[in-house]
Amino acid sequence: MKTFIFILVFLLAVPVFAADKSKKKKETIDLSCPKGVEGISKLAMTNPYDNEGRCFEYIGSVVQLLNKNKALFSYFSDYHPAAIIDFGNESAPVTFWGGLVKGRGAFVYETVSGSQKIIHSLVAIPKDKAKETYDKYIADKQQNKPVLEDNPFDYSKDQNKNDK
Repeated sequence: MKTFIFILVFLLAVPVFAADKSKKKKETIDLSCPKGVEGISKLAMTNPYDNEGRCFEYIGSVVQLLNKNKALFSYFSDYHPAAIIDFGNESAPVTFWGGLVKGRGAFVYETVSGSQKIIHSLVAIPKDKAKETYDKYIADKQQNKPVLEDNPFDYSKDQNKNDK
């Protein structure tokens, strides 16, 4: 009788596990950056709802690990959460991290005080899965080319417009 119950439970559980695996396969994310990589200052000034599909350079420190693969990050060494970064199958770093990320929109959560916080939801682009993107990004940096970014503090363009 015990054997029969075990076999029945096993047969009922197998389709559930198979269904979970199929859902994970469908959830693949395109990690390419066809429009190039934008700088971190551009990310800092972008509304979290407008970052979806855009690639950015990122450097920041971990505010809190959420699980093995996700962490709340701040910009540079600030302690205020600015983004949640998903590292896919890789472990999230425990101190700080720098690399390329792709936007997935906004992440909304409630703070301890009860206020709503809206931050960037990002996915880390692994170097081995986006070699071309990283190679182009590094080559542009070495040639001191801007990373698809206008300097927000460069007012000379505005002055040139007024001179005409």
